[in-house]
Amino acid sequence: MIPAQPTLDEPRRMEALRQYAILDTPPDQALDDLTALAGEICGTPIALISLVDEHRQWFKAKVGLELTETPRDISFCGHAVHQRDIFVVPDATRDERFAGNPLVTGEDGIRFYAGAALLSPEGTAVGALCVMDHVPRTLTKPQEHALRVLARQVMTHLELRRHTRELVESQDRFRLLAENITDVFWIASPDLEKMHYISPGYQRIWGRSPEDLYANPHQWAECILPEERERVLRIFGTLTQNEPSVSVEYRIARPDGTVRWIHDRGFQVRDASGALVRLTGIAADVTDRKRAETALLHVAAIVASSDDAIIGKDLNSVITSWNKGAEKIFGYTSDEMVGTSIMRLIPAGRRGEENHILGRIGRGESVEHFETQRQTKGGQLIDVSVTASPIKDAAGKVIGVSKVARDITERRRADELRRLTEERYRALFEYAPDGIVIANPNSYYIDANSSMCRMLGYTREEFIGLHASDIVVANEVPRIGAALNAILTTIHAILGEARSRG
Repeated sequence: MIPAQPTLDEPRRMEALRQYAILDTPPDQALDDLTALAGEICGTPIALISLVDEHRQWFKAKVGLELTETPRDISFCGHAVHQRDIFVVPDATRDERFAGNPLVTGEDGIRFYAGAALLSPEGTAVGALCVMDHVPRTLTKPQEHALRVLARQVMTHLELRRHTRELVESQDRFRLLAENITDVFWIASPDLEKMHYISPGYQRIWGRSPEDLYANPHQWAECILPEERERVLRIFGTLTQNEPSVSVEYRIARPDGTVRWIHDRGFQVRDASGALVRLTGIAADVTDRKRAETALLHVAAIVASSDDAIIGKDLNSVITSWNKGAEKIFGYTSDEMVGTSIMRLIPAGRRGEENHILGRIGRGESVEHFETQRQTKGGQLIDVSVTASPIKDAAGKVIGVSKVARDITERRRADELRRLTEERYRALFEYAPDGIVIANPNSYYIDANSSMCRMLGYTREEFIGLHASDIVVANEVPRIGAALNAILTTIHAILGEARSRG
């Protein structure tokens, strides 16, 4: 006995068998009839449809045999799948491949076998339609022809069964997808006058039930804002003619009065002859994207018009964006700076500041109002206030830096001038030989210089808080009060005139 061996294309053969999903399935009347017909035509008591698995042969249909399967290595069909035509064993006891086979040597052993390979469309043998007898014999030419024909009919049936199963699975997958996606999947007649299918997403986006659309196939278009409806219908009109696909964005009004943005794509579906048989498409709610785009446009307008320098850079300090404010402050154009290192703006002695900022940015921190100096294109050092913030991707990973730099050179100069003026004033006030006091509008003293304190014998702390009348003899109070009022009146008049001119 020579055991049945794997075929040269065994992996492909097993994959082909798996695709039919036929093993261990219930009886099939059509296949039972073809098997019985094979036995009748060939005049044999046994007829089988045998499918050869990795370790066994399993009988999908059988006549004259109680077994449902046998080990592959003792099977006749395990040898038949190596053939592409009918495999015939006239007398198994005289064939060295089967003489010691338990299927042959046992009671009512097999003597005759003829099997036609069951070939897939790609020519892969998955089993055999076979007939067997307990006595030696052979087949006539018409019987061999009939066995081949019946084997092809078996495969036609298996192919039909496979395609039907795949179609059902495909329909199930389509329905599962269509009924669970948030977008709207639709199928319509070529003239858009009948809606064949609309997914549940229609109710979520349009706010109306699919049943309403089936009853009125124009409802989806009636919801489009009036000022956009004609444009959209004109575009979809080209889809009903010669345009294979269209894409359009428009706004719809929902029953609750809210407006949503829709991105609708439509496609033609043609049959094998090229005739247009239906239209299909998918509509998505893109309101959030539209709002984000509008926000980005606003941000872009703010960045473009800002007098501050707004600069984007990557984590290697390479500049990625450069606004008009940056051009105005530093003197470089965007073309000159984008793609180059920001280090060209930083004086040599301040290079460590950039590493400090990048270190904080890498930890997701911001740097606010950091005052330093930067260098312009002309080599001038200017005072700037820098605010740096991390730029993150959708996953929250830091991918860059956004910097806002404000030129504070004039403010610094003004602050320094004010400081110097105050110092000079304080020196004049403090060291003047004459006594000088400062009083509020109610004639209470809020400061006095050293000369005044010496003249009147008060310390500065004692002087502050006294009223003018506290240091004037009683009979002089009216005259001093009148003089102070005249001074205050003059001061108020001067300030009022200055405000009117300003």
